[in-house]
Amino acid sequence: MVNTLRGKAATDLLAKVKNGGTFASVTGEPDGANDYPKVRVVPFVSKKDRAVVAFIADAVNAGKMTIPIDHRDELKNAGAAQAAVTKGGIGKVLLVP
Repeated sequence: MVNTLRGKAATDLLAKVKNGGTFASVTGEPDGANDYPKVRVVPFVSKKDRAVVAFIADAVNAGKMTIPIDHRDELKNAGAAQAAVTKGGIGKVLLVP
């Protein structure tokens, strides 16, 4: 799982990773990471690397990696979507044209 969130949302996502899984985060180790000793928590740094992007795309297409999207909304509703995320209780939001 790759994470770009902090706080309670990150901790809630960490709880969903299966034992033996990896939680990669661009925002640092989430609170409570020590409560999940069988989950590997690693830093993730994004860089332009065509091979890595292709690897991730292939993994998603093969069903080996999922990107949990809790809510989809139109881009024109970005403000309301951000308010919902800030309030908590939902995961990733995908904004579409």
